[in-house]
Amino acid sequence: MHCLSMKNQLSGAGPASAGAAAPNAAAAANATSTAGGADAADAPKAPFSLADAYLNNHADVHMSFCLLAVIGYMNNYTADFVAPFVVASYDHPVKRDLGHVTVDVTEYGTGPLDLALLLFLVCFWLSVRAIVQEFILDKFILRLKFSSIRTHELFESAFRIFFYGIVVFWSWSIIRDNSYITNSASLTAGFPHLLMDLSTKLLLLSSIAFWLHNIPWQWIVEARPEQIRTRVIYSLINAAFVAAAYYLHYSRVSVCLLGAQAVSELLYSFYQLFEQAKKEDLARKSFQAWAVVFVFVRQAIITLLFKVFWSSTAVAAVPEPASAEGATDAQTVAVDEPQGAGLAGLVFAGAILAVQGVAIYQFIALMLTHKHGLSSLLSGKPKAAKQSDAAASNSSEASKKAKKQK
Repeated sequence: MHCLSMKNQLSGAGPASAGAAAPNAAAAANATSTAGGADAADAPKAPFSLADAYLNNHADVHMSFCLLAVIGYMNNYTADFVAPFVVASYDHPVKRDLGHVTVDVTEYGTGPLDLALLLFLVCFWLSVRAIVQEFILDKFILRLKFSSIRTHELFESAFRIFFYGIVVFWSWSIIRDNSYITNSASLTAGFPHLLMDLSTKLLLLSSIAFWLHNIPWQWIVEARPEQIRTRVIYSLINAAFVAAAYYLHYSRVSVCLLGAQAVSELLYSFYQLFEQAKKEDLARKSFQAWAVVFVFVRQAIITLLFKVFWSSTAVAAVPEPASAEGATDAQTVAVDEPQGAGLAGLVFAGAILAVQGVAIYQFIALMLTHKHGLSSLLSGKPKAAKQSDAAASNSSEASKKAKKQK
């Protein structure tokens, strides 16, 4: 009986002790969580960073700047100050002879106020790129469910297609309206051309702004360091060439060069887009189309450079023979502007030729080593297709031998 009572007491003591220990454990847990919350509350907050605020709200910042500039231009009190940011400066009324009639037109020169419009266009490109990526590209490219690196490359290729498509349409419309192809003498007459029409001015400034906006964009999207270096150098080279053509008054020939180069770059951007999207057949066809167009574009650029810069320098250096009235100082070009390319023009043309030489060398190396290169172009099948056909034929031969052995 004594043992039974002791057993009952021991068995009754277990649940009671457990129930007493449970509130203690809960209290300890509450104390620990309270201490953790207190430590988190007492932890110092990250300092405010202007760079982080800009990166998180870059689209709003750029769009706000553009909207404020437009609104300021519409206000009578601030219109004079804001005008260089919104409209083209250095306008000059001139008379243009169209052969059968003379019309009054407005043409534009260059100057330091163009930097204000350039800043506006850079912010405009940053805003447009953010809008296109968020509302158009995200809806299509993110559905493919690629890796973050491949998705970023697809975004880059798609937006380059957007830009080069605009340049092709814009430049070739200028070439058609001014008859630069049918009347090629207009490219050299009065060279360099101190004035240009509004469409040409905006095209050149927009091209410079595009390449300049591409530099901060690499940090906005947090590209890889090796990609940032390559893309920044490429953007600076393009911006430098277009800016040199703009401020050295090579507007007409630069429009032709931009239009030809944009056709080649557009096809190559299509190839990159299809290659990254794993559309092998479309990638092969676009690469081969780019390879053919690349050759003709290089030939057109080199021919145009020699025609404009070399011939204009020669014409400017040779005076017109003395006439019966004794006029010995007249030049062969009948306009009162500085004539000839000069040393700056020859340096500019030489730099473009050097770049074309590097591009041709890289093109030859690429055609010899690329899977869609020369062998694929001649045979009509890529190397991967040839290897798969060879593997299929080998497997069929092996299956035939196995059947004969059976």
